Amino acid sequence: GFVTPHAVCTLVVDEVGVDKICTVNTLISETMYDVHVVAEDNTNDSITLGQSLTPNQMTTISSVTFRTRDITPPELLEGTPYVTDLLGTQVDINIEMYEEGMAFYTILPDYAPPPTAQQVKVGIGADMLTLPQS
Repeated sequence: GFVTPHAVCTLVVDEVGVDKICTVNTLISETMYDVHVVAEDNTNDSITLGQSLTPNQMTTISSVTFRTRDITPPELLEGTPYVTDLLGTQVDINIEMYEEGMAFYTILPDYAPPPTAQQVKVGIGADMLTLPQS
């Protein structure tokens, strides 16, 4: 069936060997896309001689496939984190996420101020002290 293009771009290449850029900012994160390009030469030289020629156009397309980057942070499933197997000196921390990735955790006494997300990632408390690794 017919698929509506996400973007269409026309570039004038007026200098050989110099990159021309078409910026597209309407794509969806973490999505596969195909870019298809066809080119034709400039016929302005023949017009100055009083002739109107049809441009020479590529007969096949040149394509590249790419995937846009992940720009959204992961989310934990509702109800996580939660603890299980709570023993005298041990606990299991359970999480589930909506996408693959890594999770970091910090365990602090109940009265301690909560750390920032960056402090949790590097393993320090809000007081900037390094926490033991488990």
